[in-house]
Amino acid sequence: MNDFIFHNPDKVYFGRNQLGHLTPRWLKYILNEGTASAIYRLGSKVFGVAEGMEPMELNPDDVEKPGRLQRELFPL
Repeated sequence: MNDFIFHNPDKVYFGRNQLGHLTPRWLKYILNEGTASAIYRLGSKVFGVAEGMEPMELNPDDVEKPGRLQRELFPL
């Protein structure tokens, strides 16, 4: 039972590697004009997204970087 996501109103439990699948999808879901600069800062400081571009110019490959990093660090 390694791959699971369990949610109740108080806690969320992730199985192995599930956060790597959820993070890019969540970032795409919340990406809008108000959150773009925060997501861009996260990407440029933590995941190596190229600096010097507009926050809303993030390409899909950049949004997938957190998931790829998670899967590399914690392979199945």
